[in-house]
Amino acid sequence: EADALSLLSAGGHGAQQGTLPACDESEDGTDHPTAAPSNTPVMRRRYLRAAMAGRIYYIMGASGAGKDSLLDYARDRLAASGGVIFAHRYITRPADAGGENHVALTPTEFAARDRLGCFALSWQAHGLSYGIGWEINFWMQAGVNVVVNGSREYYPAARAAYPDLVGVLIEVSPEAQAARLAARDRETGAALAARLRRAVVAVEAHPELVRIDNDGPLEAAGARLVDLLAPSRSMTL
Repeated sequence: EADALSLLSAGGHGAQQGTLPACDESEDGTDHPTAAPSNTPVMRRRYLRAAMAGRIYYIMGASGAGKDSLLDYARDRLAASGGVIFAHRYITRPADAGGENHVALTPTEFAARDRLGCFALSWQAHGLSYGIGWEINFWMQAGVNVVVNGSREYYPAARAAYPDLVGVLIEVSPEAQAARLAARDRETGAALAARLRRAVVAVEAHPELVRIDNDGPLEAAGARLVDLLAPSRSMTL
């Protein structure tokens, strides 16, 4: 996989000779061209976003909501579609830690890439750093939709960076969530109660969210997620 910054410097997808048109942002949020070229992460994002035909589907859910299981379900059924890519996350977690198939970075490596603007999105949670690579912008320029395993706390910032982002919240009843977390046998007592309290995040203030109930069989919620992400459906949203 080519490094996204190298692709940009090489002139891929509209960039020329490693520079991009600079913009000044006025108080009303309007971008105005300036004479000096700019290659900062913010300027690159604005420049590329103007030509993007694809969009981000930002999937969120509390621990125990079944988000990872639903993502696996959808990935298995859409991998061959050609119109949807499930972005790997860059995480400061060992590769053999279990869970999702992620790109493992040390904290030092992550900080260096973050400074260089290698991440389209990045956040911290549970003592770890998470990043989504800049390469998603090139995928969206090619008309591909990108599925991101996101954080509820970071959702407002992600939507500010990509205003046409589709937020998808996986919901589950407190009873089902508690049962699933207890079945993992990772935490008990006070630790389990604390995780359940952390699961309550104020996302109700975002009426634009697509909400998928995952209290029932995985196949039911999975079918709805697949229908939402399928290229023939998502291109019309």
